[in-house]
Amino acid sequence: MQKQSERRRHARTILSCPAKVFDSRNRLLVRGKTVDISAGGVKVLGPMGKEPQVGDEVKVEIDL
Repeated sequence: MQKQSERRRHARTILSCPAKVFDSRNRLLVRGKTVDISAGGVKVLGPMGKEPQVGDEVKVEIDL
C-alpha cells in the first residue's frame, strides 16, 4: 500500500480549545473543540446541527 503525501499549503499546529462555528446568517452550526489550526483554516469537532456545504462562508469563534 502506498502512503499518500501531505500536500497542505500551511503548517498545522495542534490546538484544543472550545470553539463555535456559525453560518453566514449567524446561526450556530457546531459547538465543539478545535483539533488543529493553520493560516489556511481550523479543524473543529463536535455534534453538528446543519452541515455547511463546500463553498459556504462560516465564522469560527475560538475561546483561548
